[in-house]
Amino acid sequence: LPICYTVYQSKKPIEPIVIGATKYGVLACSGIIAPEFYRDLVNRGAEVLVNSASLSTMGIGNDFFDQAMQMARFQAVANSRTLVQSARGKVSYVMNRDGAMVLRSNGEGTQYKLAEISTNDQRTVYSMLGEWVIIVSGLLLLAYGYAKRKELATFEFKRARKLFKK
Repeated sequence: LPICYTVYQSKKPIEPIVIGATKYGVLACSGIIAPEFYRDLVNRGAEVLVNSASLSTMGIGNDFFDQAMQMARFQAVANSRTLVQSARGKVSYVMNRDGAMVLRSNGEGTQYKLAEISTNDQRTVYSMLGEWVIIVSGLLLLAYGYAKRKELATFEFKRARKLFKK
């Protein structure tokens, strides 16, 4: 992550790579676990997200790989983008924008796979505003539930009293 972080913190922001008519948001190494990096690329026009990693050289166990795959699913769904993971030493895969696995290698040796992917140029609320919207929404729901708890308890008490009067 320090290498990726250093590259990302340069004065020039990372721009999507244009190939043909499609804009690819490409990050390397542990960029997959940093939501703000891909969100920034989506806001700069990326239509497909790509992560390239050499996981065999790092001696990383399955726990990190599983966490990275869950973060990849989060990236795909939160940004509504197809995500392509190319990995050396672990499984490579393609997820659609709903987080479903479209293609998956077995992780052994060099493999060439072909997948048809869809692009999307529409930004999600998450892409535009980030994590704070989720946090504020959760706090508002908790506050609403706390405010309504007394009203709900009073309603249940009155309903129970009517049942016992009969």
